[in-house]
Amino acid sequence: MIPRSIAELDAADLARLVDVRQGETLTLEFKRDLPGNDRASLVEFLADVSAFANRSGGDLVIGIDEETTDDGDAVASAIVPIDSDDIDGSVRRLEDLVRSSIKPRILGLRIQAVRVDSDRGGYAVVVRVPRSWNGPHVVEHSGHWRFYVRTSRGKHQMDISEVRAAFDLTASIGDRLTAFRRDRVDTIRAEIDLGNQVPTILVHVMPLSAFEPDAAIDLLCAADSGSRFHSLDWTQEQEPQNLRYRFDGLEWSGRDARDGTTVLYRTGIVEGIDRLTLTRGRPNDRTASAPQVQVGFPQRILEGVLHYLNGLRELELEGPVALAVTLFCVGGLYLEAPARRGMEGFESPRSRHPVDRNDLVLPVRLLASPADDPKPIVQEYADMIWNAAGEPASPTWTADDRSR
Repeated sequence: MIPRSIAELDAADLARLVDVRQGETLTLEFKRDLPGNDRASLVEFLADVSAFANRSGGDLVIGIDEETTDDGDAVASAIVPIDSDDIDGSVRRLEDLVRSSIKPRILGLRIQAVRVDSDRGGYAVVVRVPRSWNGPHVVEHSGHWRFYVRTSRGKHQMDISEVRAAFDLTASIGDRLTAFRRDRVDTIRAEIDLGNQVPTILVHVMPLSAFEPDAAIDLLCAADSGSRFHSLDWTQEQEPQNLRYRFDGLEWSGRDARDGTTVLYRTGIVEGIDRLTLTRGRPNDRTASAPQVQVGFPQRILEGVLHYLNGLRELELEGPVALAVTLFCVGGLYLEAPARRGMEGFESPRSRHPVDRNDLVLPVRLLASPADDPKPIVQEYADMIWNAAGEPASPTWTADDRSR
């Protein structure tokens, strides 16, 4: 795989492959031409892509010719620009082909056109295939139905034992994720029980790659990532938070003990913990003795998750990311959405009933990659939380917001 973000690849990166006579590897393959429309050509392309996904991921670079050395190795020999009046259409064709003919869908796959001939408008196309966490993937096209896996010398059709092992690995990743979250929820629940029962929010952003046995990130690089991993309640107007190294990763926290905390585990998992904002009062009852109201957390979740995802992208973590949100000690609280303009000026919609249970452990949801928009998931979470207070949906986002 080319060691650079696919969005930043340029002609110099591809020219370098030719200059050093880069050989094909477990995670890199070259093709001279785009696949044609014949069945054999399409199946070959699909087999290459699925084989990467079923092993370690990799880059399929189309627009580079290769030659065979005396040792029988294939090496990059020349850039052969793809002449196309509609390169975007060519990319969409490949995306549609992969989406329709590889099952299940490969999460996080990206295809990028790279201009390599500024005079004639020629391009290369890079297909970046992540190591898959929802495989194994099968090619299903025009009567062809096969599993493939990548090797250092190309690809081969998987036998029954390899297919079974791939299914077992996928199941074990899910088990490890579930066990990690359960442990953290139980631990934080116990810490809250020993304290003042303060309503608390817990956010997890978990790259599936973090559950590989050898998962590790560059902590020095992560420490230089600025504000990406500051706590959920941090804003640009505030002072930078304190950073300290821990045995299991890095921790960002405010100067006040009541401020939120973010932990970036050395596996790449991000954990944000923060106290919820409370006011007094309920609809038609704003006395000091009225139940407390929680205000405006969905937007904070969204902003925090976006920061965390951008941080993971800066660390060049690709592939699917699992999101999870847990609320502690919220039973009996009324909910209030941020103020917005209504028929009678600004108003803050509130729930008519309190939250019906003490802890809300929301289900895990999956993003195809850190580059994906988490807003639909956060909207779903917000609706679930307002459902717990007897309301049909969260008023935080309008119908127009949801349709965007």
